[in-house]
Amino acid sequence: MTAELAQTRQQYQPRTTQIIFITEAVQPGKVFFYRKNSNVFRAIKEAFNQVFGEFKSDDEFLAFFKENGCYVDYLCSEMINGLPLEVRQKARTAGIKPLSERLALLQPKVVITVMKILEKQVDEAVSLSKITSVQYRKAVAFPAHSKTNADKCIQELVEILEELVERQILID
Repeated sequence: MTAELAQTRQQYQPRTTQIIFITEAVQPGKVFFYRKNSNVFRAIKEAFNQVFGEFKSDDEFLAFFKENGCYVDYLCSEMINGLPLEVRQKARTAGIKPLSERLALLQPKVVITVMKILEKQVDEAVSLSKITSVQYRKAVAFPAHSKTNADKCIQELVEILEELVERQILID
């Protein structure tokens, strides 16, 4: 991850992380969650819109996201899109320990994996971190490659957010 992206991400890190959304890696080019232009950003924002009402702007959404202790992190610190599957798998495996170290620092209550195929590695990172703060874990579809995938991701996120509000883990 470039220094610029890390700095951008840092400004959105909440004081206390309640919910961490973990996806595979930073996307190539200028696509980035905190630049408000990724499929993951659009899906998460739409789910929040459906649960909490429409946000007037992307900035208003990100402020709400941060205020409620939500944060996005990555299993892999470098871009791996387009790499051969074997190389991607190695990068995913290599990302487990560094992610576990970040989780140990952040102590989230909720871990949402945004890409079901990553659930095993994210679960390993949570176990390795030895944190006891996690009250809820779930994996959702990755919102790319088709409208069906995006819609499925949004619907799964809506269900999770509604459950978190009901459990009073996330404020409504």
